[in-house]
Amino acid sequence: MENTPFEAVRKGLVSSVNRENCTVKVYFPDWDEKVSFDLPVMQKNTLNTKYYWMPEVDEQVICAFFANGTQEGVVLGAIYSEADKVPSEFLVSDDCDGVLFSDGTLIRYDVQNHILLIDVKGEIEIKADKNIRAKTGEKIYLN
Repeated sequence: MENTPFEAVRKGLVSSVNRENCTVKVYFPDWDEKVSFDLPVMQKNTLNTKYYWMPEVDEQVICAFFANGTQEGVVLGAIYSEADKVPSEFLVSDDCDGVLFSDGTLIRYDVQNHILLIDVKGEIEIKADKNIRAKTGEKIYLN
């Protein structure tokens, strides 16, 4: 991998999670069964707007290690596989984004059909420092 800042890009399994530091250790069964040092998990934003996600133990992830050694690297993200397939809840159209939580709660936006679905398996708490407004061009149904 000449002329690249990365020594290796590897697929592995998360072996431990440090949520406070936003790091994980990754086990590489096909790489002499090595376990990484704590690796930071790449986030979308961290400065003013802050995103946060952490992979779970045993989740398959892709890691990039820098050219100065395998002690420094980053987890780029998790990937779907034969064992962990894309949930059918995201295949309702060609343009869906969302998250399906382990308890079955689903938040999905279908851009093609203009539908935001929020299906919560528990309570919903909404907090606001000011007014809460609900506005529609049609009807609001409460059940």
